[in-house]
Amino acid sequence: MQDNSQGRVISQWNITHKSGAISQWKTPHKGGAISQCKTTHKGGAIRQWKITHKSGAISQWKTTQKGGAISQCKTTHKDGAISQWKKTHKGGAISQWETTHKGSAISQWKTTHKGGAIGQCKTTHKGGAISQWKTTHKGGVITQWKTTHKGGAISQWKTTHKGGAISKWKTTHKVVLKVNARQLTRMVP
Repeated sequence: MQDNSQGRVISQWNITHKSGAISQWKTPHKGGAISQCKTTHKGGAIRQWKITHKSGAISQWKTTQKGGAISQCKTTHKDGAISQWKKTHKGGAISQWETTHKGSAISQWKTTHKGGAIGQCKTTHKGGAISQWKTTHKGGVITQWKTTHKGGAISQWKTTHKGGAISKWKTTHKVVLKVNARQLTRMVP
């Protein structure tokens, strides 16, 4: 333990070993940053590194292994943005990257593989637009791109192949009809 009153720095390092090891290192800084590195091993390994800044940002990296591996890196900003990258492997792999903004936009990319692969990229905007691109492969390929606007328009392109191919591009608009009372009277028999 080390206490520096002028710099307000505390450094701590600890190791415990009894069929497993625990290592920890922590330093609070005068600026408000806290750095911590921890490793635990007992049939599996957990590694975590975390930094908290005075501005409110938190950065964390974590790996857990016990028959499978989980790697995660997450950053939370003061303005409300969250960035995360995650990978899970236990007979299959899941990779995900997600960003959430204070403005309500969500961007996500995900890949899942267990006998087949799914790739997806999705963006949701505060205005209501959703853009998605997806590929699925398991004996066949499906490719799709879709955009939905707040105005009601939907654009989609799709290709399916499994002994045959289907290609489609579709746009649906929100149709608004403006008819006055006199025209409506003439239309009614």
